[in-house]
Amino acid sequence: MDLTDHRADEPRHHFDPTLVRNVLIHMNCRHRLENLQLARLVDERLEPTRAWMAGLDSHGVDLVAEFDNGPAVLRVDFGWPASTLVRASEELAQLYRFATALPVPARTARTARIQRVRNDG
Repeated sequence: MDLTDHRADEPRHHFDPTLVRNVLIHMNCRHRLENLQLARLVDERLEPTRAWMAGLDSHGVDLVAEFDNGPAVLRVDFGWPASTLVRASEELAQLYRFATALPVPARTARTARIQRVRNDG
């Protein structure tokens, strides 16, 4: 997986809101454990108790995770911008495989591009 930052000049593409809503429902109903694993990858120092997907665009996904000190909004970028929703789904699947395959010590070294955006707690 390429961990370099996306080019700043790449515009974000927002997919059809109805399709995104359907993806979010699917991910939050059928893939709760995967959402939690991805949230743990973002910041392994904190242990989220719950996580759900809140947004999706051509560059990545937004998760909301609950921690002991309150909720946090997490942004996880794809390896490459996705031009279609199908490609975004493929990128998301790759992120989940990445999050679950790494041993815990290796995760810290690979989180430079995966950003914790805001902690509301």
